[in-house]
Amino acid sequence: MIPLSLTSAQVRIYEAWDVAKGQNDGLLRLIILKCRRIRASTAIAARSYEEGMRGSKSGQALTLCSDAEVRTTLDAMLRRFSSLWRGCPAPAYSRRGYELVFPPPVDYRFTAEVADAYAGTSYTVHFLHATEVAKWTLASETAGSLALATRMADQVWESTANGQVGHGQFFFELWQRAQSGDSGWYPLFIPWFEHDEYTIPETDSRFARVMDASLETEERGLQTAYGLTYGQIAWRRWTILEEFGGDVDWFRQELPSDQDEAFLRVEGRRVFAGEGVPMSKCRTHRLWAEQHNMEQPPRVGRLEWEVPPRLDMHGTCENRGQLKVRFVEDGGGCLRVWWPPQHVIRGTPLPDAGVATQEQLERGWSTSEMSIEHHYMGTSDAAKGVQGGDKNSAVILDRYYRRVVAEWHELCAPAFWGEYMAMLALWYQAEIAVEIPGQGEEVITKMLQLIGGNCVWAYHKLVPGRQVSELEYGRWGWRAGDRRQRVSALQEVIITDGWRDPSVEAWAEIMAITYNPTGFPELTGRDRTAARCILADVDRRAPVAAGRESHLVVGRDYAPVDDEPKMDWRTAGLPQNYKGDWRTAGLTRRG
Repeated sequence: MIPLSLTSAQVRIYEAWDVAKGQNDGLLRLIILKCRRIRASTAIAARSYEEGMRGSKSGQALTLCSDAEVRTTLDAMLRRFSSLWRGCPAPAYSRRGYELVFPPPVDYRFTAEVADAYAGTSYTVHFLHATEVAKWTLASETAGSLALATRMADQVWESTANGQVGHGQFFFELWQRAQSGDSGWYPLFIPWFEHDEYTIPETDSRFARVMDASLETEERGLQTAYGLTYGQIAWRRWTILEEFGGDVDWFRQELPSDQDEAFLRVEGRRVFAGEGVPMSKCRTHRLWAEQHNMEQPPRVGRLEWEVPPRLDMHGTCENRGQLKVRFVEDGGGCLRVWWPPQHVIRGTPLPDAGVATQEQLERGWSTSEMSIEHHYMGTSDAAKGVQGGDKNSAVILDRYYRRVVAEWHELCAPAFWGEYMAMLALWYQAEIAVEIPGQGEEVITKMLQLIGGNCVWAYHKLVPGRQVSELEYGRWGWRAGDRRQRVSALQEVIITDGWRDPSVEAWAEIMAITYNPTGFPELTGRDRTAARCILADVDRRAPVAAGRESHLVVGRDYAPVDDEPKMDWRTAGLPQNYKGDWRTAGLTRRG
C-alpha cells in the first residue's frame, strides 16, 4: 500500500473522524461544512476504502454524489486506490457500473450512485459517504429513503454550502441541528485558510502583482483574528480577482472564513450593495461585527405575565392598570435583549444618571408612574405560524439613543404573537407598529383587547385631538406599501448610520437580499429584515424623539385633519400640512 500524503485540511477531517466515532458509541456521524477544493472527498474515500479492506466482516460502502460527473470522478478514485493497494485481490467490476466488488476473504462492495429519491434503498449499507449534499435536487427525499438502509451505518456527510433555502436548505438545517447538539452528529467546519495550499510565496510573480497596496480593513481583521500570513492574503486577493471577477461576496460564499459567511448564498443584484450603499455597511463576517458593534445578546429568554390579564366575555382585559410582565432567562427563548427597559421614575431620584435599577425594573411600573427617558418604538412582521413557513419577527428601537435594544423571532400562531407583542409593549412601554393587512390584523386585535391603544401604532395619533376607537381596527397598524419604499427606508438607515443594530443574524439577512426578475426586493424568508424595513419607515414618519422629557411630542402649529395624514420622511415624519418649523418639531415648547 502506498501511503496518502495528507494536507492540513485532510488531517483535520481524520481527527474529527476519530472524535465523532468516540462520542457516539462507536457509530460515526460526521457532518463537514467545507470550502472548495480542499480534497475532502479524497480523504473520506481513502479512509472508507482502507477500513473496508481491512475489516473482518463483509459489507457495503455507498457514495452518493450530486451528479454523474462527480460519480465518475469518485469511481475512478476508488479504482485508483485498488491499483495502488499492493497484495489486494483484484476486484470484479459490476455490470451495473460504478461498483467494485471484492470477493472473499475481503467480501466488500464499493458503490457510487447519483443521489435521487431512491438511491441506495436496495442495500444494507455499512458506510455512507454523502458528498456535496447541498447540491442534491431531492436531498430530503433521498435522506428519508435511506433512513432504514443506513440506520447502523457509519456516515460522513460533506458539502460546500448552497444557501439556506432551495436545494441547500436540507444541508443547512442538518448543519444547524448538529451545531445545536440535538442530532447526535459531530459538526466540522473547515475555512479556506486551513488548507495549506491556499497561499502564494513571496517569490511568486503573482505575489508582487497583488500585494502592491496596503492591507484593507477587512484583511487586517482577518490577519489579526486568524493569524494569516501575507502569502495567504496574496492568495485571497489573487483568487478574488482571477476566479471571482472581483466579487468579494462570491468569494465569501465559496471560500468562507466562518460558517456564517458559508450560508450567505447571494445571486443576482444585491439590494444593499451599489446604488450608494457601501458594501462595508452590509458585511456579516464577525470581523465586520466589531466595526458595527455587533454582538450576541447578553440576555436571552421570554416574557411571562406577573399579573395576568382578566378577560371579560368578549376577550377584553378588565385589569389593564394592574398588568405586569417579567423577563425570564431561558437559553432556548426567542426574545433576545441587548439593553433591557430603562425608565426614569417621576419624582424619584435614581443613581446612574437616572437609570432605574434592575430591582425597580423587575417590579414593573405603569405609564402613569414614570416619564420616559428612552423613547422606545417597535415594529412587528406577523406570519401565519405554519410549520416550515415564515416566522414572526419584532424589533424594538430606542429612538433617543438610536439603537436596536431587542428582537423577538418566533414561529407561532397570530393570536399568541399578539399576546407576546402586548407583553413586549408593556415591558418596554413601547409603541409597536404591526404590519397590515394580513396576519397583523389578528395581532392588533389581540393587542387592543389586552392593553388598549396606548402602545399600538396608529397614524391618527399624530393628529392633535384625534381619538381612535379600539373598535376601529382598520385605523390601527402600519399599512404595508410598496416593497421598494420599505427597502429604501432601510437603505437610508444603512447609508447614514441611522441607528446601531447589534444583531449579527439581521445583518446576515440584509446582506443576502437580492432583486427578483421583476425588479422588486425579495424579502420572502427574511423576517428580521422585513421587521427592520417597517421600523425604518415608521421611524422616519414618527415625531422626533427630542430630549429626555419628551415622548411623542409634536409641534403644535398645524391644523388637524380628518383622514390619515400623508407623511414626508424629509420632515421627520410630520404631517404634510404642518405649518411650523420641522427642525424644532418634537422639542417641548418653552414659555
